[in-house]
Amino acid sequence: MIITGLKQAGKWLRAQALALVLMALTVSPAFAATLQLYSIGNSVTTGKTFTTFSYAGENPVFVGSASAKAQVNIALNAATNKVTADDSGAWVFTPTTLVVGSHEVVISSGTETKSFTLNISSASATITPTATPTVRPTTTSTAAALPVTGGEGFTWMIVLAGVMMLGMGMMGWSIIAPVQATQTNMATEPELEEHD
Repeated sequence: MIITGLKQAGKWLRAQALALVLMALTVSPAFAATLQLYSIGNSVTTGKTFTTFSYAGENPVFVGSASAKAQVNIALNAATNKVTADDSGAWVFTPTTLVVGSHEVVISSGTETKSFTLNISSASATITPTATPTVRPTTTSTAAALPVTGGEGFTWMIVLAGVMMLGMGMMGWSIIAPVQATQTNMATEPELEEHD
């Protein structure tokens, strides 16, 4: 009976330890995803830095990423448009006012910003992003800022729950272990024989 109880206590402790490990793996520090612009129309912009960008055709679609469910502001010539990133952080914006000419573009989310001049030409022109920019776009980030999707309070609450579960497991073991030791000592002590 004691051995069965100890086996069950051992299984319970292993389950508590596993729960704590899983909780530690799923609760990661909250860091905001970097604001990215992947493409303008059919031109890939991933990994490129530029202060001006030339595009042939009106109203190119902007595709990028930010923090999951974050609001992304796209200002075109000071008129601000807003889109919301999906669960994976992807966002898409289709403008309706970008005609032939130069347009100031400012894309921002949280504390990050990307800005450049977009030169729209007629559809027969060649698509040519600036290969070697002289100035990098303005991008700022504050490490202390938390994303819209996370919060410090909830993280601490989960960590505290894990510590409490670990403590309850240790408390259970401290009650069972002395009982096992007492039963083992009683079983191994030699019986005294009485001699007349």
